[in-house]
Amino acid sequence: MKYLLLLAFVMMAQVEVPPAVVETISKLKLSTELGSKVAPILTEQAAELRTIREKYGDPKEASLSTKLKMRKEAQAIDERADAQLKKILSEDQMKELMKIRKSRREKAAQ
Repeated sequence: MKYLLLLAFVMMAQVEVPPAVVETISKLKLSTELGSKVAPILTEQAAELRTIREKYGDPKEASLSTKLKMRKEAQAIDERADAQLKKILSEDQMKELMKIRKSRREKAAQ
């Protein structure tokens, strides 16, 4: 039900939210109100991370120095997003978000 409410919000706001963001909000079991606050932050974060991948290419084929640059830039993006999210989410929700993020990155690295 919350998932449907979030989708309704996204459609009403006519905001394009990546499926991974919708999935994350659903896994965190956020209310529509919290989801509407978190979605723009996660969407911007995803766009910035995508820009890094486009800038440097496939990390699996990158040199060690390139991988380190990518990781440093990604960490800065994560820190900015986390600073905003900590103002909205509870400590438990932030912990769950970190688990989701870690799992997603491990899958991408395979």
